[in-house]
Amino acid sequence: LKDMAPQLDASDDISPVLARLADLQAACRQSVTDSLDEEMGTPGSLPPDPQLVEMLSQQRMLNHALGVMLDELEQALLQFDASRHPLLHDHFHYRLKTFRDWQQAFTNSLRASVTVFGSGVIWITTSWSAGLTFMMFVSIVCRLFSTLEKPALATRAFLGGAIIASLMA
Repeated sequence: LKDMAPQLDASDDISPVLARLADLQAACRQSVTDSLDEEMGTPGSLPPDPQLVEMLSQQRMLNHALGVMLDELEQALLQFDASRHPLLHDHFHYRLKTFRDWQQAFTNSLRASVTVFGSGVIWITTSWSAGLTFMMFVSIVCRLFSTLEKPALATRAFLGGAIIASLMA
């Protein structure tokens, strides 16, 4: 594995690297099979030592995990090669059309600014010890409401609920 990076830098052809990787993957699979055969033993032979069974089991798990990592490395190398050699005549790209409503953005920013300023005034005039947390929640709610299609309706409903909750408290 250590010589793969220089091979990838030296040449555009990744087939020798993939062939070496396939050999390593096959060796891992063969090691798992050999370990299982050794643990099972032959018919009529003595049962294997429990420590040997544990060691072989751990060896199988490690070789299986190494095989999975080598499979993922192979996929990464294929993707890397595809990124270095794009297909001819492939001009695909995502078309992202964004809709910008500057009037609504200005209204939302004005609403959020006035609300955060009002929460700051409440904090300062009452000398509330948890005022900073209050301002944080007000800012979060303003941010969440600004993503709605009609933030004014949600703001009014939220304000009504907050007033009722404060009266009940």
